[in-house]
Amino acid sequence: KRKRVLGEEHPETLRSLHNLALRLLEQGKTTESIELLQDVIEKQKRVRGEEHPDTLRSLHNLALRLSEQGKTTESVELLQDVIEKRKRVLGEEHPETLRSLHNLALRLLEQGKTTESIELLQDVIEKQKRVRGEEHLDTLRSLHDLAYLLAIQKNFTAAAKVQVDVVEKKRKVLGEEHRDTKLSLELLRGIQSEIATPSSHHGNLDSASEITDSDNEDIRTDSRPATSS
Repeated sequence: KRKRVLGEEHPETLRSLHNLALRLLEQGKTTESIELLQDVIEKQKRVRGEEHPDTLRSLHNLALRLSEQGKTTESVELLQDVIEKRKRVLGEEHPETLRSLHNLALRLLEQGKTTESIELLQDVIEKQKRVRGEEHLDTLRSLHDLAYLLAIQKNFTAAAKVQVDVVEKKRKVLGEEHRDTKLSLELLRGIQSEIATPSSHHGNLDSASEITDSDNEDIRTDSRPATSS
């Protein structure tokens, strides 16, 4: 309907198509999602420009999809480009800039750069606490991932300290039954098991190893300021 009324390259049409690509992803249709995102990005660059927030959100999401397909190097390069543009357009401490930096940290982990990943994530968390607050979900997700990275480095005491605080805050903010709370509690139990009974291959962490990518970024399909979900 938007295509017919507004045209194929109208910003509202492209926003709807972008969000459709994310819904396809939720249905497990990763290839279709990537193809649609790539088409949307091509049109956004032409209509909105390469540094428009809508274009950058689509590029951010494309980078995550490429990572899921094992194209980590390509994903890292794309995220680095998005971050450079977001810093210039939105600022270094804008929530969307920090979200891309968080995801870059996770891609660095995929490349085996654990120390570099931890350092970047710690910097992101410092800024998130200042900008979003200590109990914001973005901050708590970054802290969850930091605990996991510390555990990978066998720094279980530090990991447990971080994760106890994360679980406490998620229970307060989200509730006991929220998926995010359960995920963090599972990781905490895995860390505590490693402290009690160390395993050579992080076996106690295996069931709790899901890290919390800083989420796909929907684009609002109205005239209000766009805020990422």
